[in-house]
Amino acid sequence: MLSHMTGIADDKNILKKNTGAKKIASLEEEVNGFAARISVLNAGTDFWYGNIGLNIAGRVLEVIKQEKI
Repeated sequence: MLSHMTGIADDKNILKKNTGAKKIASLEEEVNGFAARISVLNAGTDFWYGNIGLNIAGRVLEVIKQEKI
């Protein structure tokens, strides 16, 4: 996930799409949206620069932290 090789492509023109778009309430909501996307490639086979992998990794850390509480 941290190497931008999740297999999930970022949306093209994401900045344009986010202008006026619905705000995401939480990292959980955003990552659940990623989970609903179709992977374009198998993880680890192609590089797609973006925040998807970083945000998924961040959400994993949130879940782990919640489990320890």
